Amino acid sequence: MPRAPLAPKDDTQLVPFGVRCYRTACQVLLGEHAFNRAPTPQEAAQVSRCMRYLRDDLIPPAAWLRKRLTDFGHTRLVQRFNYPPLHFAFSEKRYAEAFEHDMGWKDDLNYTSYIFGPKARALLGGKTEKTGGGRFPVQTDSLVVHNKVSLEEAIKESKEIQKELNIRVSMGEYVWGINLS
Repeated sequence: MPRAPLAPKDDTQLVPFGVRCYRTACQVLLGEHAFNRAPTPQEAAQVSRCMRYLRDDLIPPAAWLRKRLTDFGHTRLVQRFNYPPLHFAFSEKRYAEAFEHDMGWKDDLNYTSYIFGPKARALLGGKTEKTGGGRFPVQTDSLVVHNKVSLEEAIKESKEIQKELNIRVSMGEYVWGINLS
């Protein structure tokens, strides 16, 4: 799965990118369809400023939004709102405060993760080998007959999935989780 992208270098893309990331975070992490309108000029200015800070500090907006959605769960706002308001998610004041304190959250999404499509999962049902801290499928003759899936088919499917994920991430839709069944 692609790593969380940094904010775009083009200032005109900061607000659309940030709002898409915010919407997908609310949908996947909270199960809420959030903010289905265009931001007001004041909201757009706030999102743009916060996104510039994130870009300048090389912090993926998805890492910041995950932190803010977690923070939201510990506030009284959850009694009034199903998802954090846009101004809460992109608060410059909270960003400045967070930047002065523990910054461990900024690397939360800076790891490699793997997504296995149906064909790769069929191979995983068989024998695996541990290599460098991870388990990977090992194809055997009996596995091919049993699952009727070849390693080449699984690799082809994985490349197609990777291409789709890369496109989605480049558009600002960080892929928080995905169901490929």
